[in-house]
Amino acid sequence: MRTLEATANARIGAYIGVPIVLSDGSVFGSLGCLSHEARVLGDRDVRFMELLANLAAPELERNRERDQARARISTLIDTQALEIALQPIFDVHEGACLGVEALARFPDAYGGTEAVFQSAYSVGLGSTLERLALGRAVALLPELSPGQFLAVNLTPNVAYELAWIGDHYPDVLSHLVLENHRAHGGRRIRSLARRLAPDPGSGSAAGHR
Repeated sequence: MRTLEATANARIGAYIGVPIVLSDGSVFGSLGCLSHEARVLGDRDVRFMELLANLAAPELERNRERDQARARISTLIDTQALEIALQPIFDVHEGACLGVEALARFPDAYGGTEAVFQSAYSVGLGSTLERLALGRAVALLPELSPGQFLAVNLTPNVAYELAWIGDHYPDVLSHLVLENHRAHGGRRIRSLARRLAPDPGSGSAAGHR
């Protein structure tokens, strides 16, 4: 390496490099350090570089996983790989179907609905995915019978967005029921739907369940 033209041009007098190994045993790359002055490097220097590489590996792995997750969710959104299942809601006394709840469903490769929304929010794409699901759900309103409602599960941010544009779509919003266990305030949110239904589900706001 000492005789290489690149070494001479960069004035490399000493160099040390160690691999960055991730938890699955794969090599992410290498961590190197150089000096313009010639010096003798020993095992102590190697161990110090290995320590730095081991400290850097978890953060690099988290960044890589985040990038991969964002790419997956971006592909899901771009291809609109989302279906809406309608779950009927009955009046137990009358036996009549009062309405339906919109449930987002994704291809098996993406995992369960809750996991998909959690992943989307962890990479900053949760609201975008939620808007896509909401649009798909609203598109099914013509399939409902007269007088039936469509229940949608929204996080507060998307609910507020819907509330602010609600004046332009009164016919649509009059058929919606908002399910949101965090909808604890704001007349504007409560007024966007004909009814406000508490979400009996888990503590996470994960869009359409």
